[in-house]
Amino acid sequence: MYHIIVNPLASFGHGKRKLMRAEKYLKKRNAEYRIHRTSYAGHATQIARELSEAGETEILVFGGDGTVNEVLNGLVNLENVHLGILAGGTANDFVSYAKMPKQPEKMIDLILRGEPKRTDYIVCGKYRSLNSVGTGIDVDVLQRCRGGKGKGRYWVSLLQSVCSFRGNDFVARYNGEEKSYHAFLAVLCNGGMFGGGIRICPDAKLDEGKLKLVIVDYMSGFRLLRALFALISGRILKLDATTCVDVESVEILPKKSFILQLDGELYGNIPFRAHVEKGGIWLYR
Repeated sequence: MYHIIVNPLASFGHGKRKLMRAEKYLKKRNAEYRIHRTSYAGHATQIARELSEAGETEILVFGGDGTVNEVLNGLVNLENVHLGILAGGTANDFVSYAKMPKQPEKMIDLILRGEPKRTDYIVCGKYRSLNSVGTGIDVDVLQRCRGGKGKGRYWVSLLQSVCSFRGNDFVARYNGEEKSYHAFLAVLCNGGMFGGGIRICPDAKLDEGKLKLVIVDYMSGFRLLRALFALISGRILKLDATTCVDVESVEILPKKSFILQLDGELYGNIPFRAHVEKGGIWLYR
């Protein structure tokens, strides 16, 4: 039995047609399934917990990165769970980066073959993240996006943030070193894409037991515009202002408290103390 946790607001409610295609194809393939629709923030976490506690092993998510994040944080008995993602969100950054099918029929075919792969994820404090954990201008943008719709809202918010964001001061501990930064951006990557298609770290791997820590020094004026263009075009790692290192764990100690994003979801009042959980989830990909 495949249990599908569905975010009815995926793609701002426009994912209904995609879900209908998925159900039609599951019936065509004679696959048993059950739909579980979420009705409030955090509901996907609750459903995932209840299903996995009950011993259900085939759990699918229909939604975007945020819904996947909620489900990942609800799962228990991870060794026995196989997770599948039916892309129904606006961005689906993790699905895009992992080169997973976005067409429901192709993803269902992959799932029905029954060959999930060991996949790393990030543990940050008491939470899990499949794609990335970060702070800096990405969080500033997400805060401005609240209440807005569509990718256009993201780009408008990004431009607003560029004009007003002044960087974060923190100490980062990783690989036995301790360094101080005044940063534009600090992102810990399992996947390499965020922000609706921005390739923050094209070399990130999902199953090597290491994460990529990307820190971009704060800058202003023309250098800031150059950095923004490099970020949007996927070339941020080429800048001298960028640090990119392989880590298994990292601790970032802020001068002033800041909000984190985990898979594009905002989390306040948690420490940026994170590590990789090597091969921690069975994922259809």
